[in-house]
Amino acid sequence: DCLTGLANRRSFDEYLVGLEEAPDARGNTALLFMDLNGLKHVNDQFGHNVGDEQIIAAARCIESAFSEMGTCYRIGGDEFACIMHYESRGDGSEVQKDINTRFVEYNQSSEKPYNITVCAGIHILESFETVTLQEALTQADEKLYEFKKKRPKEVAKNLP
Repeated sequence: DCLTGLANRRSFDEYLVGLEEAPDARGNTALLFMDLNGLKHVNDQFGHNVGDEQIIAAARCIESAFSEMGTCYRIGGDEFACIMHYESRGDGSEVQKDINTRFVEYNQSSEKPYNITVCAGIHILESFETVTLQEALTQADEKLYEFKKKRPKEVAKNLP
């Protein structure tokens, strides 16, 4: 991606094709989708250059949290994804906690007039899992939107 330096949507799609063709390689793989909160508001209030700065800052937070475990992608305007090796047997809540910690640290150190937050959805692929890769992607995406629905007040507090 030319704005953030992360891998782009095409790289994401190519990696997914590889996973689809080698289902045995899926074991303990986490699919994580993230969506930046409030970008439209920042663009409208402060301009698109500031919105771009917010996207870049989000990319750095995501990269710092997950780049050692896998690959981070910018897959759309304010949408990010990570595909990573995941050894825990949990539901991925510690992944959510880690990404939130990175954003809190960034926001505390930033002089910006707004906070940056993301909502995330994760699906863990187990080696024994029988769902298709498309079903797993859909589940991660649905979890992202479930998270957004559960936390509207918290997200709104972080907007300028």
